Amino acid sequence: YEATFRLTATPEHAWDFSWFYSFLAEGGIKNWSKIVAGELPPEELGVRAVDDLTLEVETEGVFPPLPGVMKFAFTLQKKALEEYGPFYNSSVETSVSSGPFMLEEFDPGNKIVLVANPTYNGFRPPRLQRIECIYMDPSTMFAAFQNDEIDTVNYAYLTPADFELILNDPVLSENYLRHFGDFRTLYLLFDTFNPPFDSLDVRKAFAHAVDRDNIVPAVYGEIKGMPAHSMLMPGYPSSDTEGVLDEYQAYNCELAQEHLAKAGYPDGEGFPDQVLMLRGEGPARAALYQAVAAGIAECLNINIEVSNVDRKVYMDALNAKPTEVTFGAIDYGMDFLDPANMLGNVWKSGGRHSWKNDEFDQLVTDAAGMVGDPALRDQMFRDAERVLVDDVGGVFIAHEWAGDLFQPWVQGETIREPDSVGIAGMHWGNDQNMGDLYISNAKSE
Repeated sequence: YEATFRLTATPEHAWDFSWFYSFLAEGGIKNWSKIVAGELPPEELGVRAVDDLTLEVETEGVFPPLPGVMKFAFTLQKKALEEYGPFYNSSVETSVSSGPFMLEEFDPGNKIVLVANPTYNGFRPPRLQRIECIYMDPSTMFAAFQNDEIDTVNYAYLTPADFELILNDPVLSENYLRHFGDFRTLYLLFDTFNPPFDSLDVRKAFAHAVDRDNIVPAVYGEIKGMPAHSMLMPGYPSSDTEGVLDEYQAYNCELAQEHLAKAGYPDGEGFPDQVLMLRGEGPARAALYQAVAAGIAECLNINIEVSNVDRKVYMDALNAKPTEVTFGAIDYGMDFLDPANMLGNVWKSGGRHSWKNDEFDQLVTDAAGMVGDPALRDQMFRDAERVLVDDVGGVFIAHEWAGDLFQPWVQGETIREPDSVGIAGMHWGNDQNMGDLYISNAKSE
C-alpha cells in the first residue's frame, strides 16, 4: 500500500489518480495535494506501513468516510512495480495476482482472458475456471446474447427497444437483475453567476416546468429509472426516502409560468433562446433530455435547442473558469457511499458547477467531518440537500437503476439471492462476487 500510494501521488502519475483521492477534500490524505503539485517529495505522504499487517493513513482533517473510500484503493506489488513499472499487469509475462483469477491473455481492443488462480486461498475461491471478456460493438451485444454467444449484458448497452423485449419475455425479465448501481442521478445545471439563470425565479420556473413523473416512465420505463426530485437516490445515506423534498421541484406549469413572469419574462416574452448541452449521450438519455427540454419549452413558451456534443468538449466547457456551459444536462454516480461525496464533492463551491450557496457549503463542510453524533450528521446532510433543491442548484430529472441481463445458467448466491434490502444483482463495486459465480447444468440441457 505504501509503495502504491507514493507512486500515485508523484506528479508524473498523479493524473491517473488525483480525480479520486482529491474527492476527500478537507479530510484528504496528508500532503497529497502538495506532492501532486511537486511541492513535497512522495516520502512525505501521510501513508505508512507500520508493520506487515498494519497501514497507517494520516489525513489533513477528520474524515469519517475514509475506511469506505479505501475499499477502492487497489494495490500494486512493490517488487513488480519497481522492476516493470505501474503497468506490469497489462502483460501476461509480468502480471501478478493475489486474487481468485489471473491474466492468461490480453489482446487490447479484442479480448481479455482470466483463469482461476491455483494458489489463491482467500475469500470466495473461484468456481469458474475461465472468464473471457470480448470487446464488441455495443449495438450488437443484445443480439449476441440472444444467440447464446455471450453470457451477460450490462444495462448501459441495452436500448429502450431491448428493454421492451426483455420486459415482455418471462425468461429474459426473470434474468434481468436490477440494482442500485452507483446511485446515479440525471439533472440539469445552470450558470447561476450570469443572466438569465442568476435569477432564482428563472431557475424555479425551469424546475417546476419538468413533468418528470410522466416523462421518466414514458422514456425509461420502470426498469431503468425513477423520477428524481433531489440529488440523492432513495436508498443512499441521508436520502429523502419519504418524499419531503418533492414539493420544491414538483411539476406545476402554472407556478412555473408565475416564476418566469416574476423574473421579468411574462409568457416567455424576451427570454433568450437556450441551448441545452448534452455530454455525448447515448440514445436513451438523449431521448430523456429531449423530452424534458420540449416540456420546459412548451410550458414556458420559450425556445430550447438540444445539442449533444463530444464528451471531452462538454467537460472542457463545463470546467472552464468561467464556465462555458450556460444550460446543460449531466449525470453523477457515487465515488464512495457517503453524502460527503454526492453532495459535497459535486455541489460545494469551487467544484464543477457554477452555483454557490454559503449555507449549503457550511452544512456540508461541518457534516463531512463530524464524528460522534451520526443522527446530527445525517440531519445536516438532509438540511443541505433541502437548500440545494430549494435554491435550484440543479433541476433533478431521474435516478437511474443499474442492472445486468444474465443467461439462466449463470448462477451464484451473490447475484441471485436478494440482499438485506431485497435487491439481487451484480452490485456496483462488489468485485468479490466473481469468485461466487458458476455455470449451472442448465446450459447443457
